[in-house]
Amino acid sequence: MALLSGGQAAVEALKAEKTDFVFGLIGSATMEMFDALYDAQDIKLIGVHDERTGTHMADGYARASGKTGVVLAGQNGPGTTNLVTGLAQAKAAYTPLVSIGGLCRPNISIEMPFKRWINRRYLLRSPKKPGPQPAANAFQK
Repeated sequence: MALLSGGQAAVEALKAEKTDFVFGLIGSATMEMFDALYDAQDIKLIGVHDERTGTHMADGYARASGKTGVVLAGQNGPGTTNLVTGLAQAKAAYTPLVSIGGLCRPNISIEMPFKRWINRRYLLRSPKKPGPQPAANAFQK
């Protein structure tokens, strides 16, 4: 079995969930995932001008299609916080939506309290066994 980058593993997990579209803004925090999406034949990346727009587009796609919407924030910090309003709207409407954001650099102390809060609330932790279980858990209804 070939070794996969983190981005390739994430895209493989999305494929396992039969994801058709990912809405997102290209940025440095998630570049490995964008590289893997470029090579993916069965997932189409819909580029957006702003993470907020991507979240609302993923929400609309999920409502119209009945599938889970996926949004990818390109930048850590402000890019990830731009997802909050759309995520709140999707939660209020019971829309199935998965958001993926890059991690903040651990050496910037002002980000640490927010990073810990985000990790507890929204980010998926790595399972003890390998495989796409975190993505599968996010897609469960």
